[in-house]
Amino acid sequence: MDKREFWSTKSVNPEYFTVTFYHSAFGYYRLVDAKFSDVTLGGNLFKACTMKINPPDIGKDPVSSFSVSFPRIVVGREFKQAMNKISLTGSFEPIKATYTHWIGATLSDVAFSIDLYVSDKGGIAFNGDSVTVKATDDNPMRLDVSTIFTIEDFSGLEMT
Repeated sequence: MDKREFWSTKSVNPEYFTVTFYHSAFGYYRLVDAKFSDVTLGGNLFKACTMKINPPDIGKDPVSSFSVSFPRIVVGREFKQAMNKISLTGSFEPIKATYTHWIGATLSDVAFSIDLYVSDKGGIAFNGDSVTVKATDDNPMRLDVSTIFTIEDFSGLEMT
């Protein structure tokens, strides 16, 4: 096999693209793209769902991000119920999103994986047909949230 044939030959192992969401209010929510039935990968069950995944572009941009869209009719109702559990608990913990590319079905077959956080502004968008989730490497719980000082806190702020 020469170099050209090596790089043009597709792997005979099965290939999976998965997205996992985690929050303490609902636990793990796992989806696998372009499969007809649920799949077990690395010992975890992933729900089959047709998705449009824009994988992270590793390169020029120092901020890693990815987005995923999936039909609301397939798993959107379940996903919305999971999001409602967060609002019911009043938790401020961020939602962790993991994009994984598998070549094979065991934990040793992970070709690429990245853990990001669902953006706090416009991170989850529901419309009539689909759900879109955007994840970035900025943990919204670590963003600088400064205290706004008032005249009651510091009398020196008062204009004379």
